[in-house]
Formats: sequence, structure tokens, C-alpha cells
Amino acid sequence: MSDSSHDVHASRRLTQRFVAWSFAIASSLPTTGMVALRPSPAWSQEDTDAPAQKVENKSDQPTPQDVQRLIQEQQFDQAATIIDAALAEQPTNPRWMSLDSQLNIYLLRLQPEQGVARMRRQIESVLNSEELTARDAARVSTMLRYLASYPNPMPADEKLQLVDQAIAKVQPALFGGSFLPDLVEIKGRLLLQAGRAEEAKQVLDQLVEESQQAAQSGQPQDVSSFVRAVTNYASLLGDTYPEESKQLQEEAEGLVRQLLASDNPQPSAFALLLNLKMPSISRSLYTAPREADAELKDLEELLASLKEKLGEDDASLRNYERSLSSYRSRLEAALKREELIGTMAPEIEADAFVGQEPVTMADLKGKVVLLDFWAVWCGPCIATFPHLIEWHDKYADKGLVILGATRYYGYVWDDETNRAVRGDGEVDRQAELAMLERFRQEHGLRHGFFVTPRDSDYSQKFYVTGIPQAVLIDKEGKIQMIRVGSGEANAHALEEKIQELLGL
Repeated sequence: MSDSSHDVHASRRLTQRFVAWSFAIASSLPTTGMVALRPSPAWSQEDTDAPAQKVENKSDQPTPQDVQRLIQEQQFDQAATIIDAALAEQPTNPRWMSLDSQLNIYLLRLQPEQGVARMRRQIESVLNSEELTARDAARVSTMLRYLASYPNPMPADEKLQLVDQAIAKVQPALFGGSFLPDLVEIKGRLLLQAGRAEEAKQVLDQLVEESQQAAQSGQPQDVSSFVRAVTNYASLLGDTYPEESKQLQEEAEGLVRQLLASDNPQPSAFALLLNLKMPSISRSLYTAPREADAELKDLEELLASLKEKLGEDDASLRNYERSLSSYRSRLEAALKREELIGTMAPEIEADAFVGQEPVTMADLKGKVVLLDFWAVWCGPCIATFPHLIEWHDKYADKGLVILGATRYYGYVWDDETNRAVRGDGEVDRQAELAMLERFRQEHGLRHGFFVTPRDSDYSQKFYVTGIPQAVLIDKEGKIQMIRVGSGEANAHALEEKIQELLGL
């Protein structure tokens, strides 16, 4: 196979690029969890390390900016035609590759049948080619991950067939070790989705065992492979097999700490430790912040020790420090939220009410109140609506009041698309309130909500850093629970607390 040595060298960087693009795109199209109070501002970033490619400068030649606008305007066929032509001429151009990924996710979300058809064609084209490059392997792996992660009409058996074909194609390649674990993890994910948990465990067990044996060498590359296998195992099977997952994570962590304790530690070893520890810290951040605080302090102290050994000028360590600093700021807010438990809820600050009569905290005394901080553009917020509707129907006559809290974001209602869209320029207050009423009706919400004044710091009094944030207030007006993000775990905890506060 030609130029295989270059592919081996480039494969890891290509994987990192695709992962970065995927996260950038996913953060702009939120589906679950929690989002920051403002939407993500950008899709992707140019890869400055890529070699410059000579592009003919024609005034009528579509630019990446033109195509991004087409995608955002949902002109998908035209965008696909331009992207495909551009990639045929410049197959390694990172900007066009990023736009291709962006288009695929948009199609999966909004036109799933077209998205599936497009990605199937792209995957089969690569798998049927005589020669496979690292770039091709990264692209196939990324598209298969999209198909496994986003709801779509492709049958599970067909997805599994494509994954098996990809594994068979990648395995003999010299760079197979870089992508094979990713493909096996995707297969395990698909097996779980198909209800074949035992098969999924067998597949992932084998991957873990092979990397576990190799990691005993203590070589950084082997330890890295083991960490990747363990983190995938914990992500997919941790809830079902918590003890096994915990043991594997502890073993992997021990190997990584040995690398960090060596005479010549590498910054990449600290990245492995972050991969192992940050998922648990993220989970604890909003439910057990003091546990998250202890784990984060351990990482901060270890990073400080590494900086003493390697010097303050190491760029990788500065990046890790910024990452930990970001978590620290979120954790500080979580700790402050915890301190609110048992305190009296602040008075409501409302510029207007939508879907109900104005109320104060005094009016709500004797009721259990679920205060929901949300926004019309927030996907995870909308994902909680079925629970809010269900709880209103089950508990409203027993003393539960659900009250949404939002603010002015400059959105209006678009009758043509039947959805809320960002308005042009400054949006009139009455127009935005009318949009909120229409939004409420379209989503079948039973509860009302209020809009805070433009200069209000009401959300800051609850230390809201991401939405949705739910606050449960008891009959005396005291805060009893705060949960950030959507998801079944939060929904279960909130409903249990609602029942407790109602005395059911």
C-alpha cells in the first residue's frame, strides 16, 4: 500500500481532528444533557497544521462560508453537491471535511432518511475501494459513530453489517491499531442498542483483555490503548457492570500514575488520566459536588507537580490547566448551589408572565414549586418537556406548581417553519412574548412561565451556569433540590423528591 508510513504517522492526528469536529458540531446541535446559557458561536476551526493547497481563485466559486450558510438555511442538496465536488478536488482539505461532517449531522437530525443514504454511500465507497488510507479509516469511523449515536431509520442489523465490513477492511492495514478499537466500541454500542447486551459485553471484554495484557509492558502506547478500551467499557457497560468497570478503571489509573511518577513523565500521560477521571467528575459535578471537588483537587495537585518537573512553558500542560480551570469554575458554582439547599428561595423577578396569572413566592406558599430555568433555543430543555407535562398531569391537583423561568433572547415565531427563530435586529417585547405563547401551545405545555427583566440577576441568585436547571421548592418556600441537565437520572431524582415533598 502506497505511502503507508505517512498514514501511520498521521492517523492519530486525523482521529483527533474528527473528534474535535464532532464535538464542535454536537455542541451546536444539543440533544441531551446541559448547554451553556448561550448557543455555541462556531462550528469548527481551520487546521493550521495542514499543508496549504493551491485553490483556483474564481469569483463565482462557492466558498466554505457560502456552503455553511446553505446548510444553516437547510438547502442540503445544493450544499451536498458543492461539498462533494470540493472534496473530489481537495480530499484532505480540513474545512471541506468539517462541512461534510456538519452536513451529515444536520441531515441525520432533520432529514434522517437522506442522511442515512448519504453516509451509506460514502461508507460503502470507501470500503469498496482497493486502497484504504488513514484519512479514509478516520472518516468511516466517524460516520459510523454518527449512525450509532443519532436516532435514524437504518436498521440495527445493517449498521452492524457496515461496522463488521469496516473492521475487516481496517484490521489488515498497518494503521489498524489506531482505528480498530474505535470500530469495536461502535459495534458494542450498536449491539447494546439492539438489546444484545451479552454479545456487546463479549465484544468489549475481548477488546479490554487484549489491551490489558499489552499494557503490562508499561509502554505508554500500550497503556494508552488500555485506557481507551476501559473508558469505552465504562461508558457503555458501567451502569450494568459497575464493579467490573470500577476495577478496570482503577487498574488503568494505576498504570497511568506509574507513567507520571517516572523520571521522565510525558504530558500525554496526564491526558490519559484526564480521560479516566473527567467522566466521573462531570457526573458528580451536579449531583455530588464535594466528591467532584476532591477528585479535581487531586488532578490539580498532580498537574502542579508535573509543571515543576517539566517547566511552566510546556504548552500541553497549559492546555490541561485551562481545562481544569474551566471545571473548577463550574464546580464552584455547583458548590454554591449546594449551599442554597435549605435556604429561602428568592422572590420571583418577572417582567411578564406567559400562560398564567402573575404570582409571588407568598402566593405559592403551601405549594411545592418546580422552578425550571430554560430557553427556546435549548435542545436539552425541550427534551425535558414530556416529563414536565407528565408531572403537571399527575401532581398539579396534589399541590405541585411548575413555573418556567426564561429571559429575552431576541426570538420571534416564524409561521412558515412553525418554530421560534432569532429575529433580525432588536425584537419588540410584545413580539417575543407572543412567540413564547405560541411556543408553549405548539409544545403542549400545561404550565406557565415568566420572563425576567433585561437587567435582572435572578438566575445568578440560583447560580445558573447551564440549562435546563430545575429547582424544587417546598411548601415553606425553601429550596430542597437543584438539578442541572436533562436525562432520566435527573428526572427520576426530581420525581422522587416531588413525591416526598407532596407527602405521597
